[in-house]
Amino acid sequence: MAVPTEIITDILGQFESKFAEIVRQRGILREQIIAATEHLPDEKKEQIKESLGDFGTEDDSKERIERFVTHRMNLFLANMTTFLCGGDERVHDCLWRIGEEPLKRIEDGLYAKGEEELCTSLNEFIFVFDDIVSLDDRAIQTILREVDIKQLEKALLLSPEKVRQKIYGNVSNRVAATIKENLSYMDNVPRRECFAARRGIINTISRLAEEGTITMPRFEIMPGFYELDGADFDYGY
Repeated sequence: MAVPTEIITDILGQFESKFAEIVRQRGILREQIIAATEHLPDEKKEQIKESLGDFGTEDDSKERIERFVTHRMNLFLANMTTFLCGGDERVHDCLWRIGEEPLKRIEDGLYAKGEEELCTSLNEFIFVFDDIVSLDDRAIQTILREVDIKQLEKALLLSPEKVRQKIYGNVSNRVAATIKENLSYMDNVPRRECFAARRGIINTISRLAEEGTITMPRFEIMPGFYELDGADFDYGY
């Protein structure tokens, strides 16, 4: 399915207007700096102009915009797997419901079509952070010994109460109280940091599973999973 033209046009329009404003402001700032040096000796003015370089000129603006857009596009492409299915509970639920053999056929079909990246993305999001409630207490305690408490707190900010309670039940009362108190003061933590923390813990879980240290359920319905309040459940990693 092609991305609707109006969406692309709207996004590009927002970028265009924002960049135009930035270019205008940089040009004004250049003019003000040069004007402020008029009373200075010629040698000093030349030094300032040399330091200023092409800041605020058309060439400078074009170069910086190109560099900025390239950088942002690289970040966007690097996070496409998150956009693909990491934030969509429909994909997550289907992968949990579908079972081992059907999923194997899906994977084989994707590989046959040369869609290795898509196949990898699906596998990455079969198990998301809040699925930790499906693990037994021993596995959770093993994971928590490998996780920094600050990272855990950021991850829990996006989790429903049921997931938090599962964590509280696998740490000491003192640690649980500390986490609860800290969470009450963390309203301003950027969501990207929370997602990064969740991704880091998932990486730890995957490593421990690969090492055979824990057993991670992959294709089964988690007890009580579908009782979670969908309005509060965040499927982002």
